[in-house]
Amino acid sequence: MTRMRLVNFRVPEAEYLRLVAAAEAARTSLSELLRHRACAFPDSPLPTPAALVASAPDDPLTFRIASRLTAAEGESLMERAKECELPIAAYVRQVLRGDTPSARRPQVHAVLVALSRIGNNLNQLTRLAHGGTLISRDLYLAIEALRVEVYQVRGEILSAWEERP
Repeated sequence: MTRMRLVNFRVPEAEYLRLVAAAEAARTSLSELLRHRACAFPDSPLPTPAALVASAPDDPLTFRIASRLTAAEGESLMERAKECELPIAAYVRQVLRGDTPSARRPQVHAVLVALSRIGNNLNQLTRLAHGGTLISRDLYLAIEALRVEVYQVRGEILSAWEERP
């Protein structure tokens, strides 16, 4: 038998009641619902009964929930939480609330910032050209071509970021 890992986290009372109601609606145990939500399908929406809306974010974390995971599930959960730079408990709370925590990718962010700065400089040069400052036609055409290319690369990076697994 593979060794299982235990994951503990706290949720506000209203959140706990919402989870219990969702487990009852799904005719499963709370532990099974949590395992399913956190490991199997973290992006699928959690059913919320109309009477039990999620609590305010400043509610104290009062209920402790424990769930056992297989080694593979535990590793997967730890890996996803690490990618998001979140503790496991915070990651699981966000997933259970219906949020989709995203992985932090500083290299992609740095590239987008650099491209935005280049695009900003190109826009300023273009504005000067449209404002009457004398710029040769060849330079103007080169600026326009470069501006279009920068925004195309930026768009490709953003679409690749949105399509990430």
